[in-house]
Amino acid sequence: MCMMIVVMIAAVFSILAIKFLDHTIGVGRLTASPSEIALR
Repeated sequence: MCMMIVVMIAAVFSILAIKFLDHTIGVGRLTASPSEIALR
C-alpha cells in the first residue's frame, strides 16, 4: 500500500516536471474554438 502511494506521488511530480519544462502551465486556454481546431 505504501509503495502504491509513492508511485502515485512520483507520477504526479513527473507530470508536473514535464509541464514545467514545456512551459505549458497556465499558458493559453484549455479549449480551442472550432476554427482553431480546423486550422490544425
